[in-house]
Amino acid sequence: MGPEDLIIAGVSGGMDSIFLLTQLLEIGQPVIAVCFNHNLRPEAEEEIHFVNDFCKKIFIVDIVSNNNPDIIILTETFLLDEANLFIKNYKTYKTRNIVKRKGVAILLHKNLIISEVKLNNDINGRYIKLSIKTPGFNETYTISGLYSEPKGDKSNIPKDIFESEIIAGDLNDLDSGLKNTEYTTIRT
Repeated sequence: MGPEDLIIAGVSGGMDSIFLLTQLLEIGQPVIAVCFNHNLRPEAEEEIHFVNDFCKKIFIVDIVSNNNPDIIILTETFLLDEANLFIKNYKTYKTRNIVKRKGVAILLHKNLIISEVKLNNDINGRYIKLSIKTPGFNETYTISGLYSEPKGDKSNIPKDIFESEIIAGDLNDLDSGLKNTEYTTIRT
C-alpha cells in the first residue's frame, strides 16, 4: 500500500474506527469512510448519523483550512446536540430541527472585529439570522442562513430575513420572499 492508494475504511462510529479514520486523514491518506446500518441493534441508526456528522465535519474543516473565509453559512447540517461544529478560529451559531435533523449554521472568523452579535433563529431549524455591529461604525449588518424545504411551508419564515445584507442557503422554491428584492444568486 502506497501513500496515494485509496483506502475504503469500515467505520462503525466506535472509538477504534473513528481513531483509525482520524489517523488515516492526519497522514494524508486518501480514504472513503463506509458505514452500514445492519439494523441488529436499536442504536445502529444513531451510529450511522454519528459517522455521517463526523465525516461532514472533516470535509468542512478541509475546505475551510484551504480557503480561510470570513463567513461560512451551512444548511442541512443534520447536527445532533452533542455534535457541535467546532472549527478552529471560528465562532459557530446554529439552529436545528430536533425531529427532522435539519439545521442551519453561520460561522464567523475570529479575526472579524465585532462588538455585538444578536441571534434570531428558528426552533424548526429553517433559518438563523445574525445582526452584527462592528466597533467604530454605527451600522448594524445582518447575515442570514436559510433552509427552505422543497414544497414546504414558507409562511413562517420572517420577512425581515430577506432584508439581510448577506443571505445564503438552500432556497428551494422560495420566489415569494425574494420578489421586489434586488439579489444575486451565486451557485457553487
